[in-house]
Amino acid sequence: MTELTRHLAAVMFTDVVGYTTIIAEDEKAGLAARKRHRDALEVFYARPCVSPARARPARIVICALVASFLGVSSSAAQVVPPPPPTLDSVTVIPGAVYGASAVHQAFMGKGYRRLWTTPIRVPVANMGTLGGGGLTPTGVGGGTTTQTLHLMGADGHRYVFRSVDKTPRELSEDLQGTSVGAIIQDQMSSFHPSGAVIMARLLDAIDVLHPDPQLMVVPDDPRLGEFREQFAGMLVLF
Repeated sequence: MTELTRHLAAVMFTDVVGYTTIIAEDEKAGLAARKRHRDALEVFYARPCVSPARARPARIVICALVASFLGVSSSAAQVVPPPPPTLDSVTVIPGAVYGASAVHQAFMGKGYRRLWTTPIRVPVANMGTLGGGGLTPTGVGGGTTTQTLHLMGADGHRYVFRSVDKTPRELSEDLQGTSVGAIIQDQMSSFHPSGAVIMARLLDAIDVLHPDPQLMVVPDDPRLGEFREQFAGMLVLF
């Protein structure tokens, strides 16, 4: 019998506020606490800015900072117009909305803004050949930030298109169009846009079994069916 060596990879998740623990102990109380905190933030940031003559310096800075975020978009990176399925590759900017001034970055951090705003050349997903002879969409999924399209390959295996850009959809209904929502979306720039691709190479080095994701752009392909409008032109991990 062949001896197998098992390698373990650790992933650290940090919950600064502690909602995970609170909700695990008492879901109702945890959700109530989260709502109180969210409401407090919304009231604070939605409060009208007073005139500079009457405002404290800190208040002036906060109002100016919040105002600078109001134009932040919450849509995933898209190639406009979406490329046709006959195109081999396309140039895309992963997250042009994360471009920011020096003042903006001084308050909210640089994150990976330079990577998000750097044009890259990526292949256009060929839905007629991938998956061992073609991909068929089966439904939409994902968590609270990622848009995911589930696919069935002709080879009988399941595949996914996962959006590279993230949108905090759990908050969007309550905070869509508000300054708080814009700030939260802006902080998506702290994610590394190609982190999953880099991690695959690191896991290779320590011999850990893992998926091998590739950056691609979804074509404007009739095979997308009812999901065409949402996913056509989107930068994804496949």
